[in-house]
Amino acid sequence: MPVLRLAGMTTRNQTTENHPSPTTRRIRLEAAAVIEKAGWCQGGLTDLHGRVCLLGAMMLAADSLGANRGEMALAWVELDHEAGGALPRWNDAPSRTQEEVIDLLRGHSAN
Repeated sequence: MPVLRLAGMTTRNQTTENHPSPTTRRIRLEAAAVIEKAGWCQGGLTDLHGRVCLLGAMMLAADSLGANRGEMALAWVELDHEAGGALPRWNDAPSRTQEEVIDLLRGHSAN
């Protein structure tokens, strides 16, 4: 089983491609709900209107679910893989839409 090492954290990767772990799946679904409620932004974790980017939504979701840093990191790595890498750039692409971000969080196509 591969081990992920992120910013001093080590966590076992208990997922297979396109099958998030139960905890990371909950983080992702909650992050989608956060964006639906608060709105989505690009270029920062949040904006003056209270909208959140993909990472900001995931951080709020993980916190509200009581997830640990390793679970949050694993959820991020899963999403990054699904989006083809460079998730911040994916979120901030000029043509990106809120619907695409929500679809990625819910496990639909990242394109």
